[in-house]
Amino acid sequence: MSAGAHSLFIGGITFGRDQLRWRQVHPSPGTNGTTPAPAAPVALPLVSYDGPVTLHVNGEEVRLIPVRNAHTDGDTLVQFVNLDIIAAGDVFRSVGYPYANLNNGGSIKGLIDALGTVIGLAGPNTKIGPGHGAVVDRAAVIAHRDLLLAVRDKVAALAAQGKSLEETTAAKPTAEFDARVPQAQAAQSAERFVKLLYTEIKAGR
Repeated sequence: MSAGAHSLFIGGITFGRDQLRWRQVHPSPGTNGTTPAPAAPVALPLVSYDGPVTLHVNGEEVRLIPVRNAHTDGDTLVQFVNLDIIAAGDVFRSVGYPYANLNNGGSIKGLIDALGTVIGLAGPNTKIGPGHGAVVDRAAVIAHRDLLLAVRDKVAALAAQGKSLEETTAAKPTAEFDARVPQAQAAQSAERFVKLLYTEIKAGR
């Protein structure tokens, strides 16, 4: 089973957000301008939803919790209530900086809200599975959310001063966090993160 902006395979049935199913049928152009082929009918979720769904599988209560315009516009958190596990998918990553896929309906604001939802659902012993990286606890998600907020505020201040994207990136608003973000390509991840923040702030979102 996977979470985030992917179909969920549970008990032989595929589940997915309404928005995810729509995008599988109507894919957005990629960064190279080429539009992928639509998904084959057999690959589409059999059950789609836009509100919370609760499943009961082998004695486990599984909650599918939609989050809005986070990594994409089709993300789902999966909470295994009795096991005290949350599969967060790509709305949270324990390596690299946060990433919103703007091309597929994602947003930094949505990521902040989604991380808040994860934090609200989790207890001190909850295991949280990210889309990328190692399993973590609630404290790590709080730190990730706080990092996002801190860098967003720095980028917003630079944008308010009339700085260009190039000037904002050169100011290295992620500098105090770079050593704490585990990833082989941390510099690339940081630049992408700053660009996302700057783009969203300038668009007034």
